[in-house]
Amino acid sequence: MKILLVASALSIGAFFFEYDIKFNRLFNIVVKAEYIFLLPLVLKTAWFYFFRTDYTLDELQNFVPLSLGSVFGFEHFERWIIYPLRVINLFEVAYWLLLAFLLAKALQITKSKAFTIVASSYGVGFAIWVAGVMFLILNIS
Repeated sequence: MKILLVASALSIGAFFFEYDIKFNRLFNIVVKAEYIFLLPLVLKTAWFYFFRTDYTLDELQNFVPLSLGSVFGFEHFERWIIYPLRVINLFEVAYWLLLAFLLAKALQITKSKAFTIVASSYGVGFAIWVAGVMFLILNIS
């Protein structure tokens, strides 16, 4: 579902910037870029298997390698701010950059122009998603 939504957002962004690209090509770009999110899973597994063998369920659940939350620690923040601290991480930045790189290659445009498309389409959707989750957490709490 996420891949479809991201590809749709990129398709809308490409349309507004007046670039013609087929949806299946965008879908393939997003699938390739999604592989970046396997790295935090591998790092998390290695971290709790080799380095931190005695851990609590909260530590396991809240640990996201190279995220703002892992830098600042989750214990100092309220519940509603924990989600953005988890999803804003170096892997998300790498995902945006990889999307821009692959989009630039597919459309044969500059990487900065492709990053503008990614930021104005996927970035806006990402921000709305994070704000929506924060709103739900506030209402449930």
